[in-house]
Amino acid sequence: MFKSTAARLTVVYTVIFGLLAAGIVAYISTNTSQLLLGQFRTAIEEEVSNLDRMSRRGGLAQLIRLIENRARQPGANLYLVADRSGRIVAGNVAQIDRALLAQDGWRTEPFPYIALGSDSTARLAVARIFTLPQGLRLLVGRDTADAEKFSHIIFQAAVIALSIMVVTGIGLWFFIGRRGLKHIERVARTSQRISAGDLSQRLPLSGSGDEFDQLAGILNALISRIEKLNSGVTEMSDAIAHDLRTPLTRLRSLADVRAHSEDADDQAAWLEIVEQSDTMIATFDALLMISQVEAGAKPAEFTTVDLSAVAVDVFELYEPSAEDVGVQLEIDTNGPVEVLGNRALLNQVLVNLLDNAMKYGADASNPVVTISMQRQGQEAVLCVQDNGVGVPSKYKERVFDRMVRLDSSRTEAGSGLGLSLVRAIAGLHGGKVVLDDGEPGLIARISLPLS
Repeated sequence: MFKSTAARLTVVYTVIFGLLAAGIVAYISTNTSQLLLGQFRTAIEEEVSNLDRMSRRGGLAQLIRLIENRARQPGANLYLVADRSGRIVAGNVAQIDRALLAQDGWRTEPFPYIALGSDSTARLAVARIFTLPQGLRLLVGRDTADAEKFSHIIFQAAVIALSIMVVTGIGLWFFIGRRGLKHIERVARTSQRISAGDLSQRLPLSGSGDEFDQLAGILNALISRIEKLNSGVTEMSDAIAHDLRTPLTRLRSLADVRAHSEDADDQAAWLEIVEQSDTMIATFDALLMISQVEAGAKPAEFTTVDLSAVAVDVFELYEPSAEDVGVQLEIDTNGPVEVLGNRALLNQVLVNLLDNAMKYGADASNPVVTISMQRQGQEAVLCVQDNGVGVPSKYKERVFDRMVRLDSSRTEAGSGLGLSLVRAIAGLHGGKVVLDDGEPGLIARISLPLS
């Protein structure tokens, strides 16, 4: 779910914006409550000041009459006079926790009370408490119900507004940011094709001239330079292979004639020249074939090919020679497996893999080489497995390079081009080739799309 950059950024952006929005809502709600509490304190202080001024003029009896009058007025103000035992003498409070009256001072934490003349539903209030002459207790406070409603309205408004901002912000980011990510995805897809060897590809330009276009332009120039250099090297190697093949063929023909006409003492030397010439000619042929394959085949050359039939043909061709070198050759196919491709090239793939397996698997105590063919989903999978020495993991990619041979002493015959040709042909057919451990030995696995 979170594999794409777009999905991860969307989640991160949503979480961050959501946390910021929640923080803003909490800040607004807290400050609204503190502001209302401050207003309550100010109003209560003013009321206490007025009551104190009036009580000094008329005494305690005047203060109680004043409280009785004000208690009968509608509003959110609370008034209460209680004796030392906590019995309510005057005010608009019918019931309250007597413990609240024990000490003078502010009660800013809302406390429950029941108003005089109302039902028994408890309400919340904040208040200030004083000690009057004769041990009486005076409470002047404010009901917080209206303030709670106001705070709730502010909270809801903030939540709605910030929710709209979050949704709008995410929508704008998705619209604007997604366009940039799509451009990056196009660049990534093109880069994958370039890294796969298609140097004709170029990174897409949006035409806006932004930083993406500037970077893509620089990289395209670099790719063009690499393509030009690579083409020069390829053309030179093809020319060398082509030009040297002709004199080598002539040399081989002359040596073959000499081998059959000279004295017996010289025949062995001439036959060695013929053999070495054949090896060099085969190397040049392989180089030329790789270049031709990498250049691409025409669609007309591709037909429906039964890979199982190709495997059987190669098996029957190599079975006698495998017996001669002591290798047990086996085949496992499960009916026709058809792909779209060039039969001759696919035949060459299997020949190269089988030749390698027989060459490097023959050192096993009981050498066995198995050809298998099967379907896996929408792919045809061709495997050639041996029980020989195998290939170390660090060399499994390097062996596909041209002229690479793990036999550093070069005692084994070969040019080091077989697997290069196999990979080139597999790529031409839209497939891939990988080397896996056979434990023991090696498994060469080619996957091609079914026709």
